Amino acid sequence: MLIISALGIFSINYYIYLRFIAKSRLKRKIKLTILGLLVVLSFTLLLVRWVVRDLIGSTVFDVFAPSLCFMMVFFLTLFSVSIAADLISLPLVGFKRKKLVNPYYQTVLFLCAAALTVWGQYEGHKIPEVKEVTLKSSLIREPVKIALMSDLHITRVTDIERVKKIVAEINDLHADVIVLAGDILDDEIKHIIKTAQPLKNLRAPLGVYYVTGNHEYYLNVNDAEELIKQIGIPQLENRGVQLREDLYIAGVPDRKQGPKFMHDFDPDAALADASDRQFKILVSHQPIENDGASLVLSGHTHGGQMLPFQLISPLYNSGMLSGLYGSKDRYIYISNGAGSWGPQLRVLAPYDISLVTVEPEQNGGS
Repeated sequence: MLIISALGIFSINYYIYLRFIAKSRLKRKIKLTILGLLVVLSFTLLLVRWVVRDLIGSTVFDVFAPSLCFMMVFFLTLFSVSIAADLISLPLVGFKRKKLVNPYYQTVLFLCAAALTVWGQYEGHKIPEVKEVTLKSSLIREPVKIALMSDLHITRVTDIERVKKIVAEINDLHADVIVLAGDILDDEIKHIIKTAQPLKNLRAPLGVYYVTGNHEYYLNVNDAEELIKQIGIPQLENRGVQLREDLYIAGVPDRKQGPKFMHDFDPDAALADASDRQFKILVSHQPIENDGASLVLSGHTHGGQMLPFQLISPLYNSGMLSGLYGSKDRYIYISNGAGSWGPQLRVLAPYDISLVTVEPEQNGGS
C-alpha cells in the first residue's frame, strides 16, 4: 500500500515537473534538482507522520511538518487545477500544447493552486459547523435528535482545546443520543490518552455510542477500544441497544478492516434483536446500504476533503459522498467528519457535526 501510494504521489509530482518545469528556461541542473526534490518529497511525505518524527525528534518535526504538508497539498491542488484547466482549455487553443505552457497561463494556475491551498488550510483549522437534517418516519412516536460525529482523527499533534470545543458544541445541541461513527482515534494510544479525555464529557439522555473506523485498526484496535471503554463510551460491535419502545440503535465494526482483525462485520446480528415496529439506526463507519435499517449513519468519506477526491471518493462508496441518501425509512446519512486525515485541510468539504432529527410522519406525509 505504501509503495502504491508513493508511486501515485510521484506520478503527480512528475506530471507537475513535465507541465511546469521541463519546458521552462531554467538551467538543466536546476531542473534536475527540482525533479530530485519532488522525488524525495513523494516518499518523505509518506514517512513524515511516524518515522521522521521519531528520527528527528518532536520539536524539529512540529516545526517542519506543517511546511511539508503545505507543499504536499499545494502540489496535489496544482495537479488538480492544471488537469481541469487543461481539459477545458485544450479545445479552445486548438489542442496546441505550447499555448498551455506559456508563463502567463502557468502563473495563473500557480496562483489559483496557492489560493486554494491557503483557503483549505484556513478551513482545516476551523471548528466544525452544525449541519441539520430532518427526516419523517411512521415508526417514530416522538421526535428524536441524533448528534453524529465521525472522523475526528485524534493524533499526537491534535490540539486538546479543539477537542474540548467540539465536545462542548455537541453538548450544546441537546441531542437525545450521540453517535461517534469511527476514525475518532488515529495514533498510537499512548500518545493520545490525554487528548481523548474530553470525550468523557459528552452527555445525552439516551446515551453516547461508538463504532470503530478503519483508522482504529491501522495501529492497534484493541488499545483503541480499551481507551474508549475507559472513557466510558459503550461500543456497538454487531450488537444493538433498545433506546425506547420505538427506537433501536446498533453498530458494526469497519466493514473492510474489521474482518482482517477477526472483527466480523455482521449487520444482521447487530439488528437481530430489533422489532419491525421500531425505527432502527445502524451505525457503520463506511457507508453501506442495508434493508434492515431505517437509517444508516456513516462518515469515512470526509466529503472528499480536498481536490480531486470529491470525484474519486464516490467510486469507492457506492456512488455516495456526503449528506442524505434514500427515502422512506431506508435512509443513509454521511457526515463530512470533524477532522482531517493527513494535513489539517478542507477544500469544498467543510467539517461538520450533524444533527439528525427524526419526527413522526403526519397525515401520510413523507
